[in-house]
Amino acid sequence: MEDLNSIQHRLGAALDRLEQKLGAVPVGAPTAAMGAANDHAAQAGAAQTAALAAEVERQKTAIVALERGIAELRAANAALIKANDTAQAGESRVADQSLQAEVAAMRADRQAEQAEVAALLVALGPLVSEEENADA
Repeated sequence: MEDLNSIQHRLGAALDRLEQKLGAVPVGAPTAAMGAANDHAAQAGAAQTAALAAEVERQKTAIVALERGIAELRAANAALIKANDTAQAGESRVADQSLQAEVAAMRADRQAEQAEVAALLVALGPLVSEEENADA
């Protein structure tokens, strides 16, 4: 209680000094003005608190929407990964079949070339033996 009296005394002294410097403020007037100012500040504080609460709620709603969007993106990403893996597996199967067909075609070409060489050797055989006989 003594602290309160001390603070009240110090405030009174400070108000007296302000009154002397300003010259027009009576001693009782600042307390009424301070009460009105406190009321006004309390109203402004309540309005700011309400606005802040509304903003917090709006931010929470936005966060929930963002989290929902992130979950949808993750699901879409997982589906794309699965589709890509399936496509790559399909592509590799198609690529394997394509390469096997190409190898088979190359083997067939090689066998045809070998047959042609064999036919040429058969056709050239008599000419080569005639040439050897002529040299002998």
